[in-house]
Amino acid sequence: MDYIVIPAYNEGKKLGEVIRKAQECGENIVVVDDGSSDDTFQQAKQCGVTVLKHLVNMGKGAALKTGCDFAYKQGAERYVVLDSDGQHDPKEIPRFFKELEKQDSQSGYRAFTRKAYEQIRWEATDYYMETEMIIKAGRKKLLYTQIPIETIYGDKYKGTTVLDGVKIVVKMLGSKVLK
Repeated sequence: MDYIVIPAYNEGKKLGEVIRKAQECGENIVVVDDGSSDDTFQQAKQCGVTVLKHLVNMGKGAALKTGCDFAYKQGAERYVVLDSDGQHDPKEIPRFFKELEKQDSQSGYRAFTRKAYEQIRWEATDYYMETEMIIKAGRKKLLYTQIPIETIYGDKYKGTTVLDGVKIVVKMLGSKVLK
């Protein structure tokens, strides 16, 4: 069973469009509202998808883990995860699922199998989770591939800051030293 997991924080304005496009590519969609103060939860509910809610903002990694854990319990065999801000076009989802027919893949827009999820399930609750997934995949010697995709930048900056970058590097160094 295929699942599309979308973590969301204050994305009420763009989320509906992302979900509608994702629905063209799959029917099992889980949105995790990560403590939004806008209408993110209502927008997702209106689209008729499964919506989970954190009462407070816990971070992208935590939201993604909540959604993937839910999908796992539902019997998900393959996962595609993408951001809720419209930066990645959901029309690419079938390419990720198709690639999973060959091997597990890792990219900025990610897809993985149930077996891979069991091995790469992250602990990080922040943006480090993406790096942690790659580190765990490498340590477990999982096969992966990269798929070139279009990235859509809106007029408002979102994502990691310089401080996030420094934290990621420090965690990477700690990971290298500790393992």
